[in-house]
Amino acid sequence: MLIVGTIIGAGFASGREIVAFFGTTPAPLVAAVCALLVFVMCLVFLSVGQRAEADDIGTVNKKIAGRFDVVLNIFLLFNSAVSLSAMLAGFDSLFGSIYPLKPLYSVAFGVISTLVVTKGLKGLLRCNAVLVPALIAIIAAVTLTNVSSPSFSLFTAKTAYRSFTYISMNMMLAAAVLTTVHGLSKKQIIAASLITSVIVGALLLMFTLALGSSSAGEADMPIITMSKETGRLMYGLSVSCVAAGIFTTMLTAHISLAEWVNSFCANRLFSAFISFVFCLALSFIGFKTVVDNLYPFLGVLGALYFAVSLIYLFRSSSLSGNKLFAKANGKVHKRGKQAKNDG
Repeated sequence: MLIVGTIIGAGFASGREIVAFFGTTPAPLVAAVCALLVFVMCLVFLSVGQRAEADDIGTVNKKIAGRFDVVLNIFLLFNSAVSLSAMLAGFDSLFGSIYPLKPLYSVAFGVISTLVVTKGLKGLLRCNAVLVPALIAIIAAVTLTNVSSPSFSLFTAKTAYRSFTYISMNMMLAAAVLTTVHGLSKKQIIAASLITSVIVGALLLMFTLALGSSSAGEADMPIITMSKETGRLMYGLSVSCVAAGIFTTMLTAHISLAEWVNSFCANRLFSAFISFVFCLALSFIGFKTVVDNLYPFLGVLGALYFAVSLIYLFRSSSLSGNKLFAKANGKVHKRGKQAKNDG
């Protein structure tokens, strides 16, 4: 639920980021390719967590990149800041269309997020366990009721590249948490990765079919536009869906930023509050502006982070395969040992 909740944020739940990456009528093959990429990246990041055995992302990055860990820290911090800002802007965009009181909406939910984040990862997991199943059900209900004679774009090399950067963007935010999870067995890692990929792939396919059946892709939040044509119940559900999607991603981004600030001031509540205030100021540029202009750039950063993580796994696997040799070699080359052996 943690991974799914991170991916299905305001951008995904509203359909805005899907349109930003794949156009107003995405090809159905996008869903299958993205599902495969989610599986592979979940597998890699959870495996990094098992190998690194660290409780914070700073330590993980140190093990992955050594003295260049500052570069990875900047990647993740920038990603978390942009994501949190987009979620705050998303609340104002969503509820501001119903009743214009922004930025009251982003402030109110930001305060709630701050209180949840002070509880750490346990608070995040509890919220996701409640919100994510409802989120999945609502997206399915709204999109499937809007499917009728869809038309699609072609799947090209450019679409494949955007699929990779799209999933990389979403998974980089999840990586900040997944790489600190350890204690899972190989079977649990594979099962978690597979379940996540199936859910994300299915939801993407539903969105693809619904977007191809309407002109909702031109709107700020396509799912809201779709729901307005199917009655007040679906409209209410879609608003709830986007709000829940915003909140689940907001929590993941917020906890990542707060943990980093907390390493300097050692006060969890203050760290969460400072992170919220900074991103609230950034959110004033608007939801659509953040998603359309900054998300594709985050996708490139996410792809780089994935590549570095993959290299770390290969390197650490090759080293662990030579443990016996390294142990014996270490004994031989202790100070003065070789000279003593040679007489």
